[in-house]
Amino acid sequence: MTARQPAGGGPEEDELLKQWAFLDRLVERQAAQLRAGIQDAEEADEGLTELQGLHRELEAARGELSQAQAAHRAAVAEARRARAQLSALAAAHQQVLDDRDALRQRLDGLDGEMARWRTRGDGLEAELQRLELRSRGQLQEVMARLSEAEAQRQSSERGRLEVLESLRAAHLEVEQLRARIAASRRGLWHFRRRPGG
Repeated sequence: MTARQPAGGGPEEDELLKQWAFLDRLVERQAAQLRAGIQDAEEADEGLTELQGLHRELEAARGELSQAQAAHRAAVAEARRARAQLSALAAAHQQVLDDRDALRQRLDGLDGEMARWRTRGDGLEAELQRLELRSRGQLQEVMARLSEAEAQRQSSERGRLEVLESLRAAHLEVEQLRARIAASRRGLWHFRRRPGG
């Protein structure tokens, strides 16, 4: 009877399947010869011994095939795990690339924002310089006005002192005139009384 052959999965399994098929055909042929009848007992013993040896070889081949199939299944499982790890690594790598692109875009945005702030700062610095020059000019103008006002104040003070001095002189002159008038009146009064005495 021909043994059931499992499906092949690789070059080694294909080779074992070929050997298995050959042994099956050999066993079938020997069995057919035995069924056809053998003339002497020695020839029958030799056929039986050969058949038992072939049977042992067939079992050994089956064991090797089972081991090969187990190794193949382990290799397939390992390959699946490797593919899963590779997929995970690929996803992680893609995430790193996405994060790098996002970071690069953010850096580009920050560079643009920094450039805008730098431009604004330059404008503010220019405006500050313009205001400083303007303030400096206004300060000089105010200082000039203060100097002019101080000069006018000093001139007014001198004028006021001159007016006061003139007033004092006029007051003295008025007092002198009053004294002279009083003296003149007293002399005139004596002169008028003397003839009529």
